[in-house]
Amino acid sequence: TRQITEIANAFAYAHELGMACVLWCYLRNPKFKTPEGDMHAAADLTGQANHLGVTIEADIIKQKLAENNGGYQALNIGDSSYGKFDKRIYTDLASDHPIDLCRYQVANCYMGRAGLINSGGASGANDFEEAVATAVINKRAGGTGPTRMPEGVFGSMMGGDSVAVACARGTSSSTAETSRPDGDHSRARRGRG
Repeated sequence: TRQITEIANAFAYAHELGMACVLWCYLRNPKFKTPEGDMHAAADLTGQANHLGVTIEADIIKQKLAENNGGYQALNIGDSSYGKFDKRIYTDLASDHPIDLCRYQVANCYMGRAGLINSGGASGANDFEEAVATAVINKRAGGTGPTRMPEGVFGSMMGGDSVAVACARGTSSSTAETSRPDGDHSRARRGRG
């Protein structure tokens, strides 16, 4: 509680100075790795973190893209009690489609009052495709979508606006289709896990 209060006061002071505040709302709790899976990217738990971030007046929330749901269910097994929830969260409010899961995160940012930026996870062989898929999912869900990337983030590919350019070229169904200048046309899918 002390840390949340201190950050809220720091944000209020920053706003008085005319500054914007960006808050990384990543979950860090070893108990979130359950037999049901890793819940660090669960839509319900990350949504709660987003809500807390907006409540202390962050202007932009940065969060991992939701990969699953059911964090509260997984944490409330047996004698454990972690927050209150209604099972309709999982049946009526969100499907397991990536855009739906991200919409739940956006809704927890006071219905988009604070912008949501999603990160796509750890670096790997498909960084470009993952970044495009994440940006498209975020934008379709009501988030802020792609932001300008610094030159060199994706090596020599297209330069700084590579993700935004690829996103502007279009998408189809639940996949993000990318078209790169080197002629490599590939489909990026968000993993489940």
